Amino acid sequence: MIEKGIKKYYKQQRLTIEKYSDKVKNQFDEEAIHKTRVAVKKIKALFQMTDTITSKAFHSKKEFAFIKSLFKAAGALRDIQVQLALLVYYERKENILYPELRQYFKSKIADARAPLSKAMNGFETKELYAKEVTLKTVLGKFPEEEIIARMNGLATEKLRSVEMLYKSDEDKDIHQARSLIKQCLYIYTVYNKYAINSKYAPVSLKKLDCLSEMLGKWHDKVVMINLIDEYFASDDARLINYKKYLDLQELIAQENKYCLNKIKNRISE
Repeated sequence: MIEKGIKKYYKQQRLTIEKYSDKVKNQFDEEAIHKTRVAVKKIKALFQMTDTITSKAFHSKKEFAFIKSLFKAAGALRDIQVQLALLVYYERKENILYPELRQYFKSKIADARAPLSKAMNGFETKELYAKEVTLKTVLGKFPEEEIIARMNGLATEKLRSVEMLYKSDEDKDIHQARSLIKQCLYIYTVYNKYAINSKYAPVSLKKLDCLSEMLGKWHDKVVMINLIDEYFASDDARLINYKKYLDLQELIAQENKYCLNKIKNRISE
């Protein structure tokens, strides 16, 4: 039953958060933070989906409030950890060191740990169980056929929006399309044994997964370009060699232009 599938999916995310909570809280382990963040993102998407398919009988914003601070804090720390790893990649690729920017990123990582500690200390795992009960109660009021039909409609609507957004070259629109693709992937994962009523079926999962990965790389590089600008505006950037950092920005921008063309071609296939 689709209701059981939704509850099982939620339980998987709950168990992931519980499994890695100590490593996140006490060690700031990068892999644990990544796994936790993804699980929380999937819960958020699941809550939003449930809100829509139950005609707001399930209030996603209200139900997600208990974990929102963890979502934001884990995301902030994980993002800068990814940027430090990306910087190391470019140092090796170009055989050029960027010690000032590396130190700037390390400083931001240190600053991001305190909010995550606060969020983890205020987080109660028992709340995860409570939301599981709420999901079961609300979904039990709707026939399975109706739930499937509404999930289908929701996913198809999001995919149509993705096609429209990709006609734009604005970063904000591409970011929005990336978010919608991830939401569709989460929806399809919940009920992948059911037929998908859209023109993407039956290869939608593979196609969306590929697009999601490509967009993730594009997104990380956009963030890197913006962080270099942020660094230029900081007091720490007074004595740096600006040219090599401008060259790095230009290199990343050119790579992203090529990447975006590939993504748009993939969309149109």
